Amino acid sequence: SRRYMVPLLLGGMTDGSYPSTRLEYVTRILDDSDLIGTTGVDDVEVGRVNRLSQNSPNPFNPSTSIRYSVGKNGAMVRMHVYDVAGRCIATVLDETGQAGVHVVHWNGRDDDGRPVASGIYFCRLSVDAWSATRKMVLLK
Repeated sequence: SRRYMVPLLLGGMTDGSYPSTRLEYVTRILDDSDLIGTTGVDDVEVGRVNRLSQNSPNPFNPSTSIRYSVGKNGAMVRMHVYDVAGRCIATVLDETGQAGVHVVHWNGRDDDGRPVASGIYFCRLSVDAWSATRKMVLLK
């Protein structure tokens, strides 16, 4: 058997957010420590470490942080936010990325700078041919 030590601050996660349920707390620990993905399915392919973590906080208002990692230097990295109808409402990233772990912030606004309505949105990260999607909830 293996033992894992996960650094936690009393009362919250290491990023300063507070999970709303016990299940979310355990899921965030496992997801943030790369033991499992939030779906229970490993996102990592052999030799690659592209990854999209769940945004924090979630639900959020008015902005949220999104942690992701890129497996190799020079990869094309794109991150878009979609509404439930599948329309791209915001481009968060569109650049050549560097390997490593990164954090971006989305301010809850569309590409024209208008605040979006409360609801469910999807964050999609694409690194070259690899991609992953996470559900985000904006509550006002």
